[in-house]
Amino acid sequence: MNSIKQIITSKLRRIDDVKHRNKILFFAGLFIKLVLGIFFASTFLVDLFIPFVNYFVESGFQNPYQYFVLQNQLNAFPYPALMLYVLAIPKIILGFLPGNMYFDLFVYRLPILLADLVILFVIYKWIKTPVKKILIYYWLSPVLIYICYLHGQLDAIPIAFLFISLFFLFKENNIKSSVLLGLALATKTNILMVIPFFVFFLIKKRNSLVNILCCLMLVAGSFIIVNLPYLFNPAFIKMVFLNSIQMKIFDIYFAYPQSVLFYLVPSIYLILLAKSFSIKSYNKDIFIMFLGFSFGLILLLIPPMQGWYFWIIPFFAYFYIKNRKRSSSVWLFVGLQASYLIYFFVA
Repeated sequence: MNSIKQIITSKLRRIDDVKHRNKILFFAGLFIKLVLGIFFASTFLVDLFIPFVNYFVESGFQNPYQYFVLQNQLNAFPYPALMLYVLAIPKIILGFLPGNMYFDLFVYRLPILLADLVILFVIYKWIKTPVKKILIYYWLSPVLIYICYLHGQLDAIPIAFLFISLFFLFKENNIKSSVLLGLALATKTNILMVIPFFVFFLIKKRNSLVNILCCLMLVAGSFIIVNLPYLFNPAFIKMVFLNSIQMKIFDIYFAYPQSVLFYLVPSIYLILLAKSFSIKSYNKDIFIMFLGFSFGLILLLIPPMQGWYFWIIPFFAYFYIKNRKRSSSVWLFVGLQASYLIYFFVA
């Protein structure tokens, strides 16, 4: 009996030790993110995003897209309206407090931190264990920390909406998934790349045509309702849909006689769609893999912005965490992040 008690006690102690170490990793990451988020930011956040949201709140919710286009600041905020609302909410709630530059950075980092936690939660729910790998590969990823809390890009927010949408999709709650996918699109328009794969997943899971059309209507309806105050405003269209960064997907092409152009990025994306649809056993992992490939296509063929890597690293992290075997391929994941930091942070 005593030996059985000792074995049980020993196992419980190991479990407690693992939980304790995981808590240390989580709170260490949280502390690092809060400190960096309060004291550091790029000109994108300080000179573009924050003034844009400040104008929206302080003007009594006047149209900021119209105002900044008139100021010839076309790249001030190339995001749809939900991104504006998400960033404005903490400012509205905490705006009565006396603040300074550091307090403002803290306020604008709160939605990013919340999005970061949502993604962490979804990855945990998908994988469960080992928690330590989830914390190391995602929560403590140096590139993701740099993107959100040093540079100040907002890409964690649309990815959080996308991940929670996928969470409900894999639970076969198509209504919530569709609404959240529409909200993800209402924070950043390149979520549009997800929708064909979303439809393929519904088809492969034997949803009826009526159900699929209803899901697409929910996606479109969520996007339209949130953006309705600005949707037909020329300034909004120019800043969000026709911004110079977004149009880079048409920069790489082959010219043929009679002014025929072959656009490389859209063409490869269509090939990915065709390959995706041809797969018979279309499960969760294959779906996530194709989403990662699609976002990676943009990074591979277009000179990337700092925040764009947030569109692939959580997907890569998911697969590396799920892989329980030691593999030399993990060095590809490490090398990607090291190359990023050298290129954007050191060079």
